[in-house]
Amino acid sequence: MAAYHMRQLQTDLMVASLNCNLHDRYNAFVDRFNPELTRNGKHLKVSFRERFGATAKSELNAYVTTLANMSSLDSIQAGAKYCKNSAKAFDKILTISHDEIEDFANAWWDTKRQVPESDCRYSLHIASNE
Repeated sequence: MAAYHMRQLQTDLMVASLNCNLHDRYNAFVDRFNPELTRNGKHLKVSFRERFGATAKSELNAYVTTLANMSSLDSIQAGAKYCKNSAKAFDKILTISHDEIEDFANAWWDTKRQVPESDCRYSLHIASNE
């Protein structure tokens, strides 16, 4: 499940970087946690290969696109606080250690949003109330 959580976190942060002009912070996140992101990306690919076989690549691409679309919709619904909360999320994540990233991604998880063709549920927390 950690691989799914990490992918959701990465996607939410990517959308925030694009919507809020936080490219430098997103790049710092990817640089800092590249080993963990790479490892979890491999686990995600294995999971999709086990579930979907020959269509795993296209299913994974559709899944990642769905995550991005859902994150984008969440950013719109969050309104004016979205970029402020996104900056706070980046501030927090860029201070945690490599050992803490998986726990951070797991805490990012919520059961309010279900991704099609997945047993996993996700929610965008950077737009949560202060």
